[in-house]
Amino acid sequence: MTWKHRRGGLTVKAFGPAVVASVLFAEGCLAAPAGLTNKTIVLSWSVASVQRLPDGRVVNPLVDIEQTIYVSSAGRLFARTTKTATGRKSQRSETGEMAPGDEKTPDGLSRQLRFAGRRLIGDLEYHSGAGRVTIDFGPDFRSCTMNVVFGRSGGAPIRWKGMDGTIREVISAKVASQTCSIREGNAFAGN
Repeated sequence: MTWKHRRGGLTVKAFGPAVVASVLFAEGCLAAPAGLTNKTIVLSWSVASVQRLPDGRVVNPLVDIEQTIYVSSAGRLFARTTKTATGRKSQRSETGEMAPGDEKTPDGLSRQLRFAGRRLIGDLEYHSGAGRVTIDFGPDFRSCTMNVVFGRSGGAPIRWKGMDGTIREVISAKVASQTCSIREGNAFAGN
């Protein structure tokens, strides 16, 4: 798998947020930095894409994604992802949650979240290709930035599952409005 991307947008060889949104991460492979424990990381981004449906029709959904990741005092990761897709005639929304140790999507595809120094990396396997979200933290773990990219394997097009359950070929995708913030405490407490 080769990861390619360019700043300001994604090309067919490098894209991904709509799918990354569907899930994201499992329990980290490395220990969480002490500065992140008992904190919540909130990510948001949008993906405008061109997708080919199984019947050959081409659609242009816009997907807004928000992901909340809580790093417990023990360094365990809990995540909730909400995505809302807007098409020409309809709007769909769905929410998914992950607990520590979840390493497969409901479809049996691989997903992983791991720390690498001051960075948190989330990888998600698609039906063809993969997505990656990289979160870089400031020196005091009070700020962060994020970057979403997608990759394909061996020249095959990226294929991911749409919110209607169909497997779609991704012709192009552009990521916009990537934001990352950190706050104290557990955003899921009381939910």
